[in-house]
Amino acid sequence: MFNLSQIISKPTRVTRDLSSLLDVILRTNPHQFIQTTILENSISDHFTISTLLPLKAPKPHRSRILTRTYENYDSEKFSEDISKLIWNDLNELSDVYSR
Repeated sequence: MFNLSQIISKPTRVTRDLSSLLDVILRTNPHQFIQTTILENSISDHFTISTLLPLKAPKPHRSRILTRTYENYDSEKFSEDISKLIWNDLNELSDVYSR
């Protein structure tokens, strides 16, 4: 049904009198899983199952960092440029990118 196949083939719960396969991992593609393991332990009568999937880690988002160099900075020219500004016009801007 739905082209699914069961990966777990051994019992995952074992008692003195009974063993049964309780866990189900279904797949549609045989290459979806790299390895599946049943970890038998003495803590419980229900074994742990694990499976490895061939997942790719997401690529980190690249961000661009803009910097300014001040090697050609001229404080007198800067002061001159600022003195030419009409400060009242700046108060009316709603967006810092407005011109």
